[in-house]
Amino acid sequence: VRMVATARPPATVLAMGVIRPMVGAEVKVGSRVSGVVTRLRANIGDSVQEGDVIAEIDDAEFLARVAQNEASLARAQAEAELAALKLDRLEAMAEREFVSRQELDAARSGLQVARSQVKLAEANLASTRIQLSYTRITTPITGVVASVSTQEGETVAASFAAPTFVNIIDLDRLE
Repeated sequence: VRMVATARPPATVLAMGVIRPMVGAEVKVGSRVSGVVTRLRANIGDSVQEGDVIAEIDDAEFLARVAQNEASLARAQAEAELAALKLDRLEAMAEREFVSRQELDAARSGLQVARSQVKLAEANLASTRIQLSYTRITTPITGVVASVSTQEGETVAASFAAPTFVNIIDLDRLE
């Protein structure tokens, strides 16, 4: 009779390899507007949730633009109201033939132009509010901050490509 010794496999296995994130698991978060970074709330290793504010850019210039466009909208609305009142008066006078057809047509055209100016002012205001919202940089995914490439006080320029603030990796999406 021959005795055979049995060996038990080791409890752990050591292996070498590369861990790579799947497509979409690593996101470079940057700024869509230029300015000075006033707050940076991300450090390497921080866990972040989708929607967390991780950085803020000085918003003073953007707030001023919003205020300017709010004033432009108020002015355009007042001019449209005045043009509507003028048209109403001229239409009443036109019934009695106290004004020419040309004056009445000009008043109608003036009201259309004024209403178009209101729409333009509303669009400009919406655009500047969107630009203002870009001064708060949020994370688009839940994950861990892998690297930070900017700091508070730094000026970022977003003219051609969005400058990267942080890289975030979704640890649930690694190969």
